Amino acid sequence: MIKAKGTQGSWFATTREGKRLTRVNDKLWPGGTTPYHDPHRYDTERRGVEYIEAVKRGKVLITRNEGSHEAGWRRTGYVGVFRVTNVQFSPDNGLTFDIVSRD
Repeated sequence: MIKAKGTQGSWFATTREGKRLTRVNDKLWPGGTTPYHDPHRYDTERRGVEYIEAVKRGKVLITRNEGSHEAGWRRTGYVGVFRVTNVQFSPDNGLTFDIVSRD
């Protein structure tokens, strides 16, 4: 498991090496070649735009979580840093991307 530090309510975490990465939820990626899909309707204002643009830079930190969108998430650790491609977002479909390798 990777060492990183995030704060409650933040969509980002900083690795021990000082890289600030977007945190994505392990529960929203079934693994393998199946695309990651987060149906959350990120606001299109500053916070949501910053998050989506950061994912488009091509690396994410997968966070191990318990819970659900409805009940809320509780972070239990970090899985690792992964490279991503084909990042797409729409208010109707949410955020999708392909996870291509572990960094």
